[in-house]
Amino acid sequence: MENVIRAFKDRTPEKKIIVLRLELDYYLMELWDAIENGHSWKVALLKVRLDEIRQQLLELEAF
Repeated sequence: MENVIRAFKDRTPEKKIIVLRLELDYYLMELWDAIENGHSWKVALLKVRLDEIRQQLLELEAF
């Protein structure tokens, strides 16, 4: 976990992309669980966070 935190604090786009992809996988897993359990409020929150991650990835991968 320390490596992930260090990579997130690092300002290089390559390392930030790695962290964001890990976050993306985690939130997709959480979204699946929320859908399976019928937690519509959690689904809505996770979709917002996933969209934020998507935007960040698009910005970083553009460079």
